[in-house]
Amino acid sequence: MHDLALPSSGDASGAGDACLFGLSLCSGAGGIDLGLTIAIPGYRAVGHVERETFAAATLVARMEDASLDQAVVWDDVATFDGRPWRGAVDIVTAGYPCQPFSVAGKRRGADDPRHLWPHVARIIGEVEPPFVFLENVAHHLRLGFPEVAAGLVGMGLSYDFPRLLCDKGVAARHPNMPGSGGGRIDKGSVVMGRAVV
Repeated sequence: MHDLALPSSGDASGAGDACLFGLSLCSGAGGIDLGLTIAIPGYRAVGHVERETFAAATLVARMEDASLDQAVVWDDVATFDGRPWRGAVDIVTAGYPCQPFSVAGKRRGADDPRHLWPHVARIIGEVEPPFVFLENVAHHLRLGFPEVAAGLVGMGLSYDFPRLLCDKGVAARHPNMPGSGGGRIDKGSVVMGRAVV
């Protein structure tokens, strides 16, 4: 565990500007965090967990060019301890690996070694954030999502029924990524959860 002065949730500046602090799991190159930074004034990712070296280096580069705020980057969601973050963050985001659920893959679900939802769920349970934002491929709604939904409800979170962003005119192209289908457009499912009060 790194030594880190965690922010207090809510009004970080002391000047009345509300901040929404996020803990980003399976951060990739920071796309979710960049999107939330644009969409929600005051959103700030204060911690990232990403094991892929290139993606983690991209996160650091985005911090250096001020696209993302400075934050610590951990490298293993399986060993990350979310308990110190309880009360320090308002939202946990996760773009956990899609390969276990993607139609382009073998669709092994929970049997795929890249299935990281159990680790993401554990961390969400440790942090107990008021909000959760999850992103994955559309086929995850057919394979593996009942486990996610049950996990969210079991943690006291209600959730919006997943949306397919492509249906709203937003899609992700992966033209040069190995195994991506060479330019196909992926529909992505997004789940928003909030604490039940």
